[in-house]
Amino acid sequence: MQVPETEFAHCGDIQIAYQVYGSGPVELVVCGGPAGHIDVYWEEPVVHKWYERIGRFARVAIFDRRGTGASDSATRPPTEAQYMEDLAAVIDACGFERPALVGAVEASRMSALFAATHPDRVSALVLIDTAARGRDTIGDDRVEWLTGLIERRWGKGELISLYAPSMVDNERFRRWFGRMERLAVSPYGARQILELMRESDVTDALTRIKCPTLVIHHGENSLVPVELGRAVAAAIPGARFTTVAGEDSMAWLGDAETLIGEIEEFLTGSRTPAPCNELRAIMFTDIVGSTELAARLHHKQWQGLLSEHYEFVRREIELAGGQAVKAMGDGFLATFIGPEQAIHAASEVVKSSPSLGLDVRAGIHVGAVEASADDVRGIAVHIAARICEQADRGQILVSRTVKDILVDSEVPLELVSEQPLRGVPEKWSLYEVPTSTGQDEDTRHLIALK
Repeated sequence: MQVPETEFAHCGDIQIAYQVYGSGPVELVVCGGPAGHIDVYWEEPVVHKWYERIGRFARVAIFDRRGTGASDSATRPPTEAQYMEDLAAVIDACGFERPALVGAVEASRMSALFAATHPDRVSALVLIDTAARGRDTIGDDRVEWLTGLIERRWGKGELISLYAPSMVDNERFRRWFGRMERLAVSPYGARQILELMRESDVTDALTRIKCPTLVIHHGENSLVPVELGRAVAAAIPGARFTTVAGEDSMAWLGDAETLIGEIEEFLTGSRTPAPCNELRAIMFTDIVGSTELAARLHHKQWQGLLSEHYEFVRREIELAGGQAVKAMGDGFLATFIGPEQAIHAASEVVKSSPSLGLDVRAGIHVGAVEASADDVRGIAVHIAARICEQADRGQILVSRTVKDILVDSEVPLELVSEQPLRGVPEKWSLYEVPTSTGQDEDTRHLIALK
């Protein structure tokens, strides 16, 4: 799915950044935060997939609250009333009549308060990992820890230990989340938000909620104990409560497909079966002449060189918005939402690897893959690997499928051969992506693509 354009809604003197996408029959606003960045969300494949999945059954709006993300800076510490004004401004800008609201953790309280205060503007309510009072989850011990983190380690991604404990060992996710911290809010703003979170209490508002309400909780949630969500559901007239597997407080993680399925069934009356396959651009890279080079170097030198190369490849993949799946011997496998991102990453890797004394080649294909937590499978993966095998040192080859997808783009692709691929039926047309360490205009344009 193409990343939606960011728009701005006027809310008094403040402009609120928002995006609208999806084509389903339901109008839906996903309330994020307390701090995030709607542009950065799409850079992480797990998050991208979550929002994309929601858009299959709803017309979805997401937004950054005042003082956070791409929205205007706040002139004073935010209030819950102002956050509700932000939400109302986005609903008006989107032209929604009575959308459903989805909010998780702190955003669940804002969503609940809005539904109670403006019953004529909300058709349904979904609360995820919710608690009626902020103090029930952010106690004195956590306030001390969070204050120290904001003062000394803000922007390092360390909040995942609190909100996403299942990802603490995932360095890629930690780096992405650290980037989102830095772009979402300043340390000063984070301190203001922490104070507001502590004071937040919607206990009295829960009984005034009239719209159909679903409360979903991760059963092993370590930040918001499940009994707090159960109590919220009990306080809202007619609310339904259910649990899904997981320990995280980010709706994107854990058993995300089941969680989204619960939301879809609650809002539409039916549930779309989980897709077995996903369409992805697959990129393989490979070091040419690695065996000979390894034989010339001391073992520790070779391992150190490989480690440095792998770190560089991972960084370029992530900067291009891809997912670094795994290293294999002296090669690397990655997936991307689209082929332009894959070509950008491959171009950077191939162009820059000679600075380490390495020659790299790459192959790219687009096809359906079966994704798991740490791998991807399917014939498309094998095709990308075989295309990489056909490339020379410093060369990037792509399939005809990539060529057809990019027919209207400015990426210059040149037909170089038509040949069988090992273990793959029929002949395949292979196209070369022009790469050079020189500064011709086409190459400069290509490297700038994302």
